[in-house]
Amino acid sequence: MLRLMIVDDHPGQVESMALTVPWREHGIETVCKAYSGGEALAMFEQEPADILITDIRMPGMSGLELIQQVRALSAKTRCILMSGYSDFEYAKQAIQHKTLGYLMKPVDTSELVGLIDQTVAEMHAERNTEERYSSVMYTLREHIPALRANMLKELLQGKQVPPETLQCKMRKLELDLDCGEQVGMMIVRLDEDMQPQEDEETEISPLEYAVTNMAEELLGIEFKLWYGKDPSGYLVFLAAPARKELPVGSGMSRACSGPCVCRSGAGDANAPISAAISGFGNCEPALERLGDCARELQRKVRIYLKRKISMLLIKRWLPLLDPGPQAAWAKRPSSGAAAPSSAPVLDAAVLSSAEGDPARTLTVASAYRQAVHRMRKEMGTEKQIFIVLEDGSETVNVGSLQSLYEPPHLLHMLESGRWEQAERRLESIFTELDAKWRESPEYLSEAFFAIAAAFMHVCHKNGRQLQDLIGRHGAKLQQNRPFYSLNQLRVWTLHVFRTIQDDAAMEQGLSRMPVVERVHGYIERNLDGDTSLQAIADCVGLHPAYLSKLYKLETGVSLSDFVTKARMEKAAQLLRNKHDKVYAVAGKLGYQTPHYFIKVFKKYYGITPQEYKSIQN
Repeated sequence: MLRLMIVDDHPGQVESMALTVPWREHGIETVCKAYSGGEALAMFEQEPADILITDIRMPGMSGLELIQQVRALSAKTRCILMSGYSDFEYAKQAIQHKTLGYLMKPVDTSELVGLIDQTVAEMHAERNTEERYSSVMYTLREHIPALRANMLKELLQGKQVPPETLQCKMRKLELDLDCGEQVGMMIVRLDEDMQPQEDEETEISPLEYAVTNMAEELLGIEFKLWYGKDPSGYLVFLAAPARKELPVGSGMSRACSGPCVCRSGAGDANAPISAAISGFGNCEPALERLGDCARELQRKVRIYLKRKISMLLIKRWLPLLDPGPQAAWAKRPSSGAAAPSSAPVLDAAVLSSAEGDPARTLTVASAYRQAVHRMRKEMGTEKQIFIVLEDGSETVNVGSLQSLYEPPHLLHMLESGRWEQAERRLESIFTELDAKWRESPEYLSEAFFAIAAAFMHVCHKNGRQLQDLIGRHGAKLQQNRPFYSLNQLRVWTLHVFRTIQDDAAMEQGLSRMPVVERVHGYIERNLDGDTSLQAIADCVGLHPAYLSKLYKLETGVSLSDFVTKARMEKAAQLLRNKHDKVYAVAGKLGYQTPHYFIKVFKKYYGITPQEYKSIQN
């Protein structure tokens, strides 16, 4: 309920307005009365009103001056002016002060009530919007850690994201990092919790939460952090220096003042990093400091949490995304220009990727895959292990089919009916296979079983058997080595893909028909009532915009055209009865006025209802 204040230097006017209107019925709980601008302002300072109705001409402080003072105290108060003068200058000033209305004395009660009802409705709508916005923002903030972790997991799995899109998401999730920034990486394994519980593989447990809090305390001042839990149950931390100059006593020998990459060829700018993949060595003081903090984290977890953790640190600044040679955002600054971020900028030409391709940059995703491989290989079941990947580390050639597993997965695309995107993913799988399958026939088998599993899952979810759907092509599902060439796999995959797509389209069409039938039934039953799009949508339980699009897609005509057609056919039927008058027929079909009915009828049939009636009778 709202609070209303009425201000006029004529007490009779104030009393009349306060007593003649049943304010509670119109959403007003309290009505305050004031007889001058000064008195009203004093009352407003004690307890603001939601709606202010004031006379313009009053001794001392005018109504316009009062509104100006009230605006300074509360920008949300709605103001309405009264005056006994129809002066254009007053009306112009009322517009300048953003008043909601301008009432002429003597005030017409119906006009006043109408303006109050409109104002109350607008205020309630505004408050509801604010409450919904606050609720959404609260929910978002509550889930920001999970959203950050999920985005990091996708990045680690190699999801391809345009830099501008990633930057926008990082800003929305309040991450201090920039998408073009270089980061260090450390991975933490909780040694005494190495088997994550079911359904908790990507959720942070209380112990993991405590570890991340400790990490923030240790690194938060000197580094910008982004962390989350990966599908293997490890905690992955990305860290970039928070600023170039670090506090005295931070343990760093000097400030991070720009790019500093140690190369194996002394003084040779073109010399390669020693060991292709494992050229993790970098003498940047920030990396040394990151290593010190990582060891301190391991020590504090053991002392304060009484738990053991194993860690792997990559001593290399890594770009979040593979910039590519043509990416403008990845270009190094010209000589004399300052680096765009506090983390060192690496020259992509001297780096090599996880797949051993010297033309590609070692990124967060490729380095992560190698790091996980090394952890599984070297740590085993040992506890309290600390591994640093640096110069001299063993090169790991990761040969898995990356496009087969990078998110969003093929299975999810098929489930959600994103057929074009799924087809593009299949083509990218075939492209990668074309470069690898001759190395080992297992690549073809790996791709076949993964794709077939996705196809079977979608079919089973729709209550179908893939074998029944694809007929003789299902024989491949029973063979140990179904294909001997990439072309054979491609032909089979695309045929089955098209079959599943066509079957889904047919099922979708059949599922839509009951909706169309229900729409027609509702319209036929309510030709004399509410046949608006909103009413029909409420009846069938669909959003109005979606219903309108679906109906046009299935019938070829718009919903409003069908309503008009149904009413005109019913009108023609009623007009054949010589006892039914034109105005009566209009009422039976829900038209408010016979004039509008006649206009619609003539537009549809080319003659007026009366002419049609005369012809029929």
